[in-house]
Amino acid sequence: MDTISQIAVTENIRKVASGIGGSGLDYVKNALEFIKGTIINKPYNDATVVAERTLRWTRTAEQVLSDGYVYKTKGCTDLVILFQALREAKGYPTNFLRVKDKSGSVNHSMAEVQIDDNWYTVDAGNSFEIKEGKLEDGESFKDFTLWKRGRDGWDIGLKPLT
Repeated sequence: MDTISQIAVTENIRKVASGIGGSGLDYVKNALEFIKGTIINKPYNDATVVAERTLRWTRTAEQVLSDGYVYKTKGCTDLVILFQALREAKGYPTNFLRVKDKSGSVNHSMAEVQIDDNWYTVDAGNSFEIKEGKLEDGESFKDFTLWKRGRDGWDIGLKPLT
């Protein structure tokens, strides 16, 4: 087991992944539905800002699954790493993407997953949309462009805020 990765495939992740039906792109869609139906979006507001900041970019996929929640509008990285771990447990290679909007002021996390010889870009942290192909430099998906690509958030340098 990879202990320094956010997307380490634990026994619990493997068990959950095996319970999600389908294969290939159907599994991607079913995994996204599982995440939408399982992980609660807690409100992000003045009352929760400190709690959210203590969690941001600190958790593994196993911790996100065990905790069962993210903070709305701030949980994209956690949702993406959970999605990646579920995919990795089924043997599908994934990449973590950090993207930014045209202004450069809004950052977001997405994933890429390989199915057979094809790659798909997946917004597992917001709209749950899927686009065929990798997100290449200069190319936009949902008004976001690629900033960094890596194994997970820690691999590309996302560090806890506190």
